[in-house]
Amino acid sequence: MPLAGDIITVPTVPGSRIATTVVTADSAGFISEIVVMTVVAPLVTGRIYRVKFHGRFGGSSGDTAGGLLREDSVSGTEMTGQVADIQSGVAGGVFGFEAEYTATATGNKTFVVTGRRVSGAGTDRLEAATTRPAYLYVDFIR
Repeated sequence: MPLAGDIITVPTVPGSRIATTVVTADSAGFISEIVVMTVVAPLVTGRIYRVKFHGRFGGSSGDTAGGLLREDSVSGTEMTGQVADIQSGVAGGVFGFEAEYTATATGNKTFVVTGRRVSGAGTDRLEAATTRPAYLYVDFIR
């Protein structure tokens, strides 16, 4: 962690990873939309970033789960998302989605992944473990 007086630099090389969150345990169960992952990234006005999620959603067989990438919170602007059916007896469906974001201000910006049950009658969750973690990245593009 930086101390008072330290000079902090933001990467300027395209492709630089500037923030990462890794989750290695299941989220709380959900029916309605909840935040299951959060990442905070130091952004610079006018620069373009890639926000990328890779993980699994699972739960009750026969349900359809949805994951969304949003700005700031569960009620923030939706950037992208994905829906997948959940099957019985297997690890959850693999989700992978990404979006580009042009920074409107310099400073820390929060991005979240939310999960929600789209259809079915069960309780769903973000599934993660040390052998199959979920990732949320922010990369500088240009």
